[in-house]
Amino acid sequence: PVFENDSGWRIFSGDETDEYTDNPDNFSIVSLSTITADNPDIAPLLTQAEGCAWELNEDGEFQAVADWQPQE
Repeated sequence: PVFENDSGWRIFSGDETDEYTDNPDNFSIVSLSTITADNPDIAPLLTQAEGCAWELNEDGEFQAVADWQPQE
C-alpha cells in the first residue's frame, strides 16, 4: 500500500513496457469490487499473502509467479 485505504494490489495485463509503467498517468484507481465483478476468478487471489504475484497460464487459469519478488 502506498496511501491510506490502498489495498496494495496492482493489476497488469502483462504486456506493459517499463516506460509505460513508469508513467503514473497510465494508471487509475479502481475498487476491488469493480475488478472482481468484471473478473470473478480474481476474487480468491485477494486472500493470498502479501507479496504474491499471479499470472494466467496457457489454460487461462491463474498460477503463482515463481520468479517475481516484491521491491523493497
